[in-house]
Amino acid sequence: MDVTARADTNWTLPVLQTVAKDVVALALACKAGAGEFALETEASKRVPLDMVADKLRKVFPIMNMHRLPPDQVAMSKKLGFLGIGNLVLRIYFALGNVRACRTVVAMENSTASLPLSSFPRHELVVYRYFRGRVAVFEGDLAVARSCLQYALANTPDTPGFARNRKRIVAVLVPVMMHFGQTPSADALASHGLQVYAPIVRAFVRGHVSEFHAALDERRAALIRTGVLLTLERLGQAVLRNLVRRSFDALAGSHVVPLDLVRAALAAVGQPSGADDAECAVSGLIHRGFLKGYVSHKMGKVVVAKKGAFPLAAFDGRSRWQERGR
Repeated sequence: MDVTARADTNWTLPVLQTVAKDVVALALACKAGAGEFALETEASKRVPLDMVADKLRKVFPIMNMHRLPPDQVAMSKKLGFLGIGNLVLRIYFALGNVRACRTVVAMENSTASLPLSSFPRHELVVYRYFRGRVAVFEGDLAVARSCLQYALANTPDTPGFARNRKRIVAVLVPVMMHFGQTPSADALASHGLQVYAPIVRAFVRGHVSEFHAALDERRAALIRTGVLLTLERLGQAVLRNLVRRSFDALAGSHVVPLDLVRAALAAVGQPSGADDAECAVSGLIHRGFLKGYVSHKMGKVVVAKKGAFPLAAFDGRSRWQERGR
């Protein structure tokens, strides 16, 4: 790294990146308990990764402060930013320290940094994947969708990349559910993600109890993927699907008795008193999932004759975001 600091061009970058990849791989093996680390405590296993992350972070200022004439950009040390940045992001996710990823992400918008289009596509794919996961953590699902879709579209659909595509889709599926889009059972099976099948099925059916039961059964796997909270925040959308299915029983009518909603809630094991039904419908109207109003006196719901359940309500925003607006 000192050699890179003294060099006038980026001729040392390939060496730095190769050494950095090997060191990160070794540190990850230590955390996994390889070799003599098998008997170490969890805290001790993390130490090598923490040390490597600290060293790599010191490389960023050297890269961003490097100045060359515009016609010599190809020799700029800044071209090493994304490759090293991806390694740091990988370390932070391995350590479960997603908040620290913001330091790397913030450099994307730094005036000293090169445009992302300046970097090789394979580095961009890795960065977009991690950027999408950071966005999921922050609740910025529009950014998450954009980044993860880019990563998936630019990852070869070949057996050698099947594992990478599975990782991307595993995060993308919960994000897309917030936009009202669900994968088919065949699509999930093709990526080896049958773990989502009961969740998606309950979501489409609007079966609230089954949906949360499916999340509880797969809690450990969903936490590892980092999507549990994203799925838990789909509660209103699941309820919306339930109410829509119940309203379909009275196709053509725009005046629906609240007793129908009560019956639907009871059928899926949810509290189904008069107040429960009214609160459920009022919440959907407030969230934009249902166009209409509740007549408390008449015990009915009056819905719009057209577009009573607008798909535009699936805009990727989550309830915890809206509370801060």
